[in-house]
Amino acid sequence: MSASVSHKIKSRAVANDVVFTPTVVAKDHFEHIKGVIQKCFTETIEDWLFLDPCRNSKDGVYFKTIDDWIYYDAWESAGAWNEIDWCEKLEGKDFMDYTVPHPQTHKTLAIIGNPPYSILDKWFEKTISLKPKVFSYLIGVHNLTCKRIEMAEKAGYSLKAMKWFKVQKWYGMSCFATFVLDGGESIVETDRTVYYPDGEEPKKQKKPKKIKLKLKKKKKKVEVEAKPVEIKKCAICDKRLGFFDGKYEMEVMIENMIDDNFKSYRCCGMCGLDRAKQKNFELVRKKK
Repeated sequence: MSASVSHKIKSRAVANDVVFTPTVVAKDHFEHIKGVIQKCFTETIEDWLFLDPCRNSKDGVYFKTIDDWIYYDAWESAGAWNEIDWCEKLEGKDFMDYTVPHPQTHKTLAIIGNPPYSILDKWFEKTISLKPKVFSYLIGVHNLTCKRIEMAEKAGYSLKAMKWFKVQKWYGMSCFATFVLDGGESIVETDRTVYYPDGEEPKKQKKPKKIKLKLKKKKKKVEVEAKPVEIKKCAICDKRLGFFDGKYEMEVMIENMIDDNFKSYRCCGMCGLDRAKQKNFELVRKKK
């Protein structure tokens, strides 16, 4: 799978995280983790608290496999008080909010399941925060990255066992990846060095271009005071000769007004308005 395809799957809007694990795979996985526990720890298998972090349903194959083992195989064992706990987001019990119940804090925790791949980094972080003695996940081989192994190693875990296999219709090879809290060395060595064929040099990464954003400066609105208008020759009134505030007086001269003798004259706009308002207007022409 190319890197671009992997990134598209990882960042797709709707994650395809609900995947049903075949019963035979879940049983094989539990036998695998039992073998690791028996090799690495002195406690009997019956003294462990098993957690299925994504049960899926009451008949979830991991939960049912462990539950059947507790009921049929371990129930009558001497001193056995093994228990099983579960989480399922669809049932209101989110693994991201999980804490070990108080009455069971003295038990040794082991986590086993098939986690959602879209949040695998966060899932690893949450798992490590619970400090289980063992955690084992069914994941794709290509999902067991250097980053995730190093994340576990920094917390004191070592990758103790891996089992590769193929599930029909699943992409690529799958594996059981089992980590143990022992501060030891992992069975694989991680190295983030990138190697190139002979004669081929690594491409220099282009520095991203700096985008300069030009912001348009807002022009300040300059309020211009209205200049007084000088009306020099009004044919009618004396009081309106001179300077008048342009905000309140007409700024134009009305041309070709007609008096009662049908002679044209020139007056200020205010006289024209006054005349229009008066029914009986007697024209008094300004004497020169």
